Amino acid sequence: MVASWIWELNRWMQRRQKNAADQYNNRVVALIAAVQEVETEAPLIDIWRELLATLTKAVHDLDKDKMSQESFNSFRSILQIGLDVTKERRAILASTGGGTGAGTSPVPDPAIPVIRPI
Repeated sequence: MVASWIWELNRWMQRRQKNAADQYNNRVVALIAAVQEVETEAPLIDIWRELLATLTKAVHDLDKDKMSQESFNSFRSILQIGLDVTKERRAILASTGGGTGAGTSPVPDPAIPVIRPI
């Protein structure tokens, strides 16, 4: 009986961790979709900041065991795609004159952090 209770508690915690990761993943996917619709640079900077804020929240959830390491690694991969897409879109806008002006850097300030696998 106790073993069954422990097993069920473990399953509940895993579901909770997966749900947290799913929420972060869904947010990043929504931001990636938004990047494709942007025609000027200013919204890209806001999206970039939101991606980094989402990363910060996910790290806090990882520290609090609200997200498993495996789920965090999956999230991090999706986040890296979001950061890359945002950077590429900014470069495209800058090269086609859709940015904030001549000489616009395709890299947001401060320098873009690169997320590397652990």
